[in-house]
Amino acid sequence: MFSRKPSTTEVAERPDRGEKYAAHLADMTRRMAAKVAAAQEIGPLPPVLDPELRESCRFNLQLFAEKIVPGLFKGVTKKWGVFHLKAFEILQDAILKGGLFAIAIPRGSGKSAMIKAAIIWAAVYGHCKFAVVVCATSKAATLFLKSIKTQLRGAKAFYDNFPEVAFPIRKLENKASKANGQKFDGVRTAIEWGREHIVLPTIPGSAASGFKVAISGITGSGLRGLVDGLEDGTEVRPDIVIIDDFQTKTSARSPTQTKTRLEMIRGDILGMGGPGEKMSVFVAATVIEYQDGADQLLADPEWQGMRYGVLTKFPDKDAMDHWHKYNEIRLESKAQKRGHDDEIQYYLAHQSAMDGTWEATWPDRFNGESEVTAIQHAMNLYFTQQPKAFFAEFMNTPEAANETELFKVDAKEVCNRLSRVERYEVPMGFEKLTMHIDVSETLLWYMLTAWRNDFTGSIIDYGWYPDQDGRRNFNLATLTRTMQMASGCHAVDVDGAVSFCLQRIGEKVLDRRYFREDKLPMHISKCIIDINYKLSTDAVGRFCRTSKWSQILLPARGWALNEKRRTRISEWAPKEGQTFPRPAERPECEWMLTSPRSHQLQECRFDTNHWKGRMIKALSLPLHSSGSISLYGSDPLEHTMLGEHLASHYALPKTYGDVKDIAYLIRPGITRDDLLDDLVGCGVGASIEEIKLNTERVISDIAAQGDRRMASFPEHMIVRRGR
Repeated sequence: MFSRKPSTTEVAERPDRGEKYAAHLADMTRRMAAKVAAAQEIGPLPPVLDPELRESCRFNLQLFAEKIVPGLFKGVTKKWGVFHLKAFEILQDAILKGGLFAIAIPRGSGKSAMIKAAIIWAAVYGHCKFAVVVCATSKAATLFLKSIKTQLRGAKAFYDNFPEVAFPIRKLENKASKANGQKFDGVRTAIEWGREHIVLPTIPGSAASGFKVAISGITGSGLRGLVDGLEDGTEVRPDIVIIDDFQTKTSARSPTQTKTRLEMIRGDILGMGGPGEKMSVFVAATVIEYQDGADQLLADPEWQGMRYGVLTKFPDKDAMDHWHKYNEIRLESKAQKRGHDDEIQYYLAHQSAMDGTWEATWPDRFNGESEVTAIQHAMNLYFTQQPKAFFAEFMNTPEAANETELFKVDAKEVCNRLSRVERYEVPMGFEKLTMHIDVSETLLWYMLTAWRNDFTGSIIDYGWYPDQDGRRNFNLATLTRTMQMASGCHAVDVDGAVSFCLQRIGEKVLDRRYFREDKLPMHISKCIIDINYKLSTDAVGRFCRTSKWSQILLPARGWALNEKRRTRISEWAPKEGQTFPRPAERPECEWMLTSPRSHQLQECRFDTNHWKGRMIKALSLPLHSSGSISLYGSDPLEHTMLGEHLASHYALPKTYGDVKDIAYLIRPGITRDDLLDDLVGCGVGASIEEIKLNTERVISDIAAQGDRRMASFPEHMIVRRGR
């Protein structure tokens, strides 16, 4: 029974009762404290079961994974593949030596398991003190940490060989509330067991003491300034960051989200380490889309990037004939529920031709009940996952790379496309000159291009205003003069600065006299000016309307298909005041002239992706061939910056509903593309001036012949197609 607290009267009458009660409370407190202390004290540690095995794994991550945490690889029941061995090697180097590493291996190959094993290995041997794990989402990161906690708590081989870590964790009984008071030999272990981070127990002699693992989604707010204190008061920053599949399918398809995630990696994550301190970053990824974040990071020279597919090489055409026949048999057997014998027999009968000289990077990756080799398994993936997903997620070389880089432009090769004709001089046979001016916040960029009647072009002049002290190679970070500086306008007065600089370019370029090689005088027939930059719209409109060159000036805006705009310019129905190319030529031109805008002028609206594609293709055609582009002069070094601008984009297939398109996006690491925009504008100007590709000319001739032929037929016999 509980004793009753004596009343004031009772204490006054018998003082000994108060003293006895106080003694009783003190005794109860001591008993309770002893009971709590006994519960907090974890007691002596179990002995290490196999010290020799433990020591042999100290500098051997692969052996540690195989012997200490094999449960992580329960789903990876086969022998290691080539990329597994390489991944273990790279992970080990990242932890022990530091550096930036990125590796892409096929989906479903156990890369997350290898990362978890590496973190536990780094912890228990003291190779690192603070690891940060970053995943595509916070939810994925939470599940990742949960899996690590399961291994630390429940893996038998780990418990037997690292009791100084596993025993205190088991004593928590998976309850974070028990961590605060846990003690070993009367001293707090300082263990933490949260949902977003864990800290391993501090045990005398344990290399894992105070090791911390923190998690975050790639877009989380907790990546900046991660600093933690050890039990001895020492502050530590992360010394290894492991990034596991940092993108989702949605983010991989979004250039904006891709850019954001790469900026997080290159900025926030690489900035976690202290000044002069070793920090390792290891990225394990699967490529989802061409030029997605993983694709870009693997190609970044700052990173040691490696990518592996399920096959060392994809089968050639002859082998694919067999594989397509094999797939027909496979599908028929599946439909008839006949099992896998027929397709296996066909494969075995033609295995030499179907296997070719390529190999499977993981020879044991196949289902023994329905497949006989890893190559057969890989090709089954090709047919079941569809080519796009197969090349991306199982080969780590997205199919789009083969399709869209058909006309890939190399900057150095561009610089060698020389006409051997002097600057400002028009090559023989070229008939018209068009110009484009691109407006940016600090500079105006311009280009002047001569055109032959088959759309063969030659750049005879290009530049920028204001001049950069005669330099032909610079970036916006190294400008010596800006439009505001040249004009004397206030920094915020973009309108005034643009007006001033357009006038200077007009006097410098539009007023210049040009001659062809045969001394024939030439004049600029069309000059297009970018009016899309909002702060300069009024200035460009005013200049096109009121300057002395107004007869040849035309403001223009780029336009592109997207989710909301799914009708091409060539399919637009003309409205009052609008001008289109002839209907038969519209698909080749993809431009139109609007009705007068607020500045009282027509504007040219053109499809930027269509015209970038045409110009990039022109730069890949053999020099001087029909429809190709050349550069003035004979010194390729003069055009170094021009080459970078013209080779600045890559192609990416896009689908908007039922409409397929090719989008052209700026390459990673490239900061400017203004001179490519100028070349595109010159091409649009040439089209407006009725310069046509040979294909356009044929279309035009056929249309004209059709009109003449139809005129000789009775009206009722003519079937007219809607335009």
